Amino acid sequence: MAKAKKCAIGSFNTPNFESLKAVISAAEDLNQPVIIMHAQVHEEMGLCDIDEIAPIMLFMADRASVPVCVHLDHGTDLAYIKKGLDLGFTSVMHGGSGVSHADYKKVIELGIRKINYYTYMAKAGGEAVSGKKYKQFHDTVNDAIAAMRNNVKATIDIFSKKA
Repeated sequence: MAKAKKCAIGSFNTPNFESLKAVISAAEDLNQPVIIMHAQVHEEMGLCDIDEIAPIMLFMADRASVPVCVHLDHGTDLAYIKKGLDLGFTSVMHGGSGVSHADYKKVIELGIRKINYYTYMAKAGGEAVSGKKYKQFHDTVNDAIAAMRNNVKATIDIFSKKA
């Protein structure tokens, strides 16, 4: 799809429902495909368990009005990657353990980069609610989701520009 459109497809870490909602709704607003990701480190950090987040990711991808790839990113062991495939992830990537520093440097010299976009998205959500007083928790969550959504839309727009 990306090759045919001559564009990149945005790929975003989505370790919770709010980030899933923001990313998929942004992609739908722009009518662009998107990749939602779970990384093994999310579980190790206590952010979410693959057994809990995978069904939610798959459900939201299935009901989206745009193509959504559900990706297991940076699996660090084969058993975890197999579990992701068994749960229904549509693509997986091994985390690169064992790749030499020389190979990493070569890839960087070729201009290949990966940005941990969740950090930027989460910061936008946090800044949107910082210093504000809310009467209801859901109002806080809705403001954070809206800010993350707008932030993701701007990024998807950049990714979807034709080469």
